[in-house]
Amino acid sequence: MEFLQSLGLAVKDIGRLLTHFPNMLGYSIEKRLHPSVKFLQALGIQKETLQKLVTLFPHVLCHKADKVFRPVVEHLHNIGFSSQQVATIAAGYPPVLIISIHHSLQPKLDFLVKVMSRPIDDAVDYPAFFGSSLHRTIKPRYRKAPTAC
Repeated sequence: MEFLQSLGLAVKDIGRLLTHFPNMLGYSIEKRLHPSVKFLQALGIQKETLQKLVTLFPHVLCHKADKVFRPVVEHLHNIGFSSQQVATIAAGYPPVLIISIHHSLQPKLDFLVKVMSRPIDDAVDYPAFFGSSLHRTIKPRYRKAPTAC
């Protein structure tokens, strides 16, 4: 509880968080939660955004930062996103840090650029794009949209 309070979460928010995600209590603060928070802070996630992230997506903190977050961040850098853009994407849709690069992240970016003919920077403007299913949501909506997209 002290760890979550140190992030600036109110007691009522901590209670709500632990009610919805009690598994968080099973993770080591030193080995899992704290390193994840430090990684996000180093990425450029500000305190207020971090508080929202923890409240809305607590499961993101429960992953190993070096093993799960780092490959996604490196991939985003390798395909041309700046550090600020990666921070914006992660702040806008934190689960992007835990999705599969090969099965979700890259196929969505390929569709955005190659099929939709959109600039890759559109992903920065709308990070929730990564939360939509490529086959059940993105492709069908694109097919039904006017050609002016």
